[in-house]
Amino acid sequence: MVRNLYVTAVLALVAAGCGCAAELPATQNKSAEQVISTGQFKLVSEPERFVLHVSLPERQAQIIIPRDWLIPPEEEKEEADHYVSSFHYDSQVTLFAIGNGQIGLHLSSYEVNDEGSAAAAAGRDVFLIYDPRKSVVLKGLMHLGISKQRVRTDGCPTAKAAHFLVADINGDDLTDLGAVSEELKCDREDDISPRPLYTQAPIHWYVFQPGTHPFGQPGWELDSSYAGKLPKHYSELPLIGMTMGPVDYFAFRLWGSYDPSTWHVRVQPGKFMPAYRRKLIEEESTKKAP
Repeated sequence: MVRNLYVTAVLALVAAGCGCAAELPATQNKSAEQVISTGQFKLVSEPERFVLHVSLPERQAQIIIPRDWLIPPEEEKEEADHYVSSFHYDSQVTLFAIGNGQIGLHLSSYEVNDEGSAAAAAGRDVFLIYDPRKSVVLKGLMHLGISKQRVRTDGCPTAKAAHFLVADINGDDLTDLGAVSEELKCDREDDISPRPLYTQAPIHWYVFQPGTHPFGQPGWELDSSYAGKLPKHYSELPLIGMTMGPVDYFAFRLWGSYDPSTWHVRVQPGKFMPAYRRKLIEEESTKKAP
């Protein structure tokens, strides 16, 4: 409990100090508030490594992040002939309390190339763990691969994206990560005129494992037993370096709206609506109002 309050206090003070708006979401774990904040950590890319700049009220630090943590060499080779690189990481880092004295860090990459007909873009999401007591960073959730992407091939726009939530899905007072995946792809049954269709998959959860056994490491692991369960209390992690996702980008150009109820779907999609999309829809409605 003391450690939970410590992390909450640190994040709350940091948010107040930088003038950024701290979001205090309602959570299943009523004994410890989660605070989501940005602006206190900064990721700096260097030729052979990354450096995480930490700026907390009680500590200033620079922590080296090995390059292969964020850019796996084999996956980098596979992208050599792609339109864009998925390894262009944004400097912004999002923080959230885990509940055990540690802080979750959300890093994101995204590169766009709208100059050609492909309208390509690609990016990744990586989660690290910061221990403020030791000022060290650990791996958290690293193997998500390309989590957001868009490209037009043979006249057909395709896109995918993942939206991330935080909640205590299993009631152990530790923050878990939920991911809602969505996709825009063409129905190839009609080869003459492929029809783009939108789908949203049920949420799946990565449950935090504290790594308390002798050789265990903390981190988030996929737990299929919670698949499809959207808790009553959760909070969204905001987009990093983006105002909309790749699915929104193509959907608006196809159907003239950010509202999924106007998009073509094969089956009724999930009901999750990210906050940024609700804002886009509100702005769209305002522009259409007389």
